[in-house]
Amino acid sequence: MAMRERAVVLTATIIEYRAVVELLEQPCPLNSASGAPYTVGTLAGSHAGWDLWVACVGQGNVNAALQASQAISELQPELIAFLGTAGSLKPEVCLGDVVFATKVYGYEAGKQTDDGLLARPEVAGAHPQLAGFARRIAASEAWNAPRTPTDEGLDSPRVHVEPIAAGEKIQTGQQEALRKHLRASFNDAVAVEMEGLGFLTATHQWSEAKAMVIRGISDRLADKSADHDQQIQPVACRNAARFLAEVLADCASDAQPVHLLRQIEARAGRGRADAKTFIPAGLTDSRAVLTWEDVPSHDLAGLTVGTRYHLLREIGRGSLNAVWEAEERAFNRTLGKVAVKLQPPDTGKRFRYFSREAATMATFDCPYLLPYRTAGTMDAGELEGWSYIATGLAQMSLRNWINEDPLQGSDLLAMMLDVARALTYLHASKLVHGDVKPANILRYVDRWVVGDFGLTQPSGAHEPEGTLGYMAPERFEGRVVTSNDVYSWAVTSVVAANGMWRNDLSTVDSTMGRVASYLASNIPTRPQYRSQSFPRPIADLLSECFETDPADRPTMQDLVKSLEYFRT
Repeated sequence: MAMRERAVVLTATIIEYRAVVELLEQPCPLNSASGAPYTVGTLAGSHAGWDLWVACVGQGNVNAALQASQAISELQPELIAFLGTAGSLKPEVCLGDVVFATKVYGYEAGKQTDDGLLARPEVAGAHPQLAGFARRIAASEAWNAPRTPTDEGLDSPRVHVEPIAAGEKIQTGQQEALRKHLRASFNDAVAVEMEGLGFLTATHQWSEAKAMVIRGISDRLADKSADHDQQIQPVACRNAARFLAEVLADCASDAQPVHLLRQIEARAGRGRADAKTFIPAGLTDSRAVLTWEDVPSHDLAGLTVGTRYHLLREIGRGSLNAVWEAEERAFNRTLGKVAVKLQPPDTGKRFRYFSREAATMATFDCPYLLPYRTAGTMDAGELEGWSYIATGLAQMSLRNWINEDPLQGSDLLAMMLDVARALTYLHASKLVHGDVKPANILRYVDRWVVGDFGLTQPSGAHEPEGTLGYMAPERFEGRVVTSNDVYSWAVTSVVAANGMWRNDLSTVDSTMGRVASYLASNIPTRPQYRSQSFPRPIADLLSECFETDPADRPTMQDLVKSLEYFRT
């Protein structure tokens, strides 16, 4: 059976979203690892090589950048698109026509002088291979039906593979001044919209995903009437969606996936995969994610790892490894159950992370860190060459726990204190966990413990690693300091108090926004959050943890003392 590829399609409005969902067979609601809502289905008709994840994310370049980064980090698609409507800037670009944006200008960037705005545009481009597919489709007979000079493209749309412009304001009425500015500074732009620049700027930081912007023309900038939204937008959206389907069909057979995609399934079943951990890898290095291709075709259940651990069932996958529940057997009896993390044969970066994690865990002696059993590499059998780490078996991750019920009151403070104690232990040894997030906080016996030490490094190292949405701002620059964990601990606490619906919280998304801010956008640097979810003294502590300068944040030891004092 052919392996499907995954495409993510983001839209800004409900009308645009509906047009894409109409392409799907058996659409169903499904959440990403962070709780972001999508509608998922296969592309209908002859274009059956793709699974589409469709979301309506709202308007604006900044929002598009945040949501695109989150979608790529969590879903790891082969292709990501932004689809919607735009206003025409050229007479030959008619209502109902479709525009594939070869590049997007940020027309509001510039220098304001007495003589007017001097353009200093930001520019982001689509993936060149996708632009090639678009041109091939645009030249086809299906998109070149005869029409008279007075016809619009509602029934016989054309495709324009040209640049567009993007701003931050919704344009209504007669915009003659803006049209003149665009004509003077961006003469080759054929349409104007609000999301393309932020979307493409964010996607450029992820080499795995090909990105494109597709727009249906729903109005003219110099002649925009109130009835356009109701009468023409639905047609323009359907035309753009039809073109999207053809682009996907055209590139499906040519696509060369860098990685197979993790299965993010519904809550019933094997559970949801975690958000992708960001780990830069060189072009000649091994892939940074464990893929389904790496797992043998036969079922691993019943196999023995390390002479005594009998695999029962897979219970989770992260960005690097698969984790199995196993029985520990010795002396002709079952001693109990453990968790076994498996690493396929690899001599590259993934193995270095795995072996570093095992060596680090072997030194631990702290009740708030996941208990370590043993580690090794299989030298014979069906899993020859595979490495493993055996640990205590947790009951549930914080991510799964708060997906049903956010933590409140004493339960929330107990979790915060347990995790703070674990990080205090690490920091006393000058170690930085580097990936504090709900998926790595585990319920073990009667307490919360910290697990997953693949990114744990000594303070002073220099690598931009972590999980987008939880990384401290300085971590994007590669600075590894204990304050990284303080910031991530605070984000995790806020998420735990409010559940996994991150789109409702600027706390997590603002951290994601720092990626876009670093590249192109002017996004507020200080996260906002619902302080009423916490007692006032704790809310004040969290505010300090979000300081931009790592030196201004409290230490984990300070946080432990404050939490212990408050509990008493």
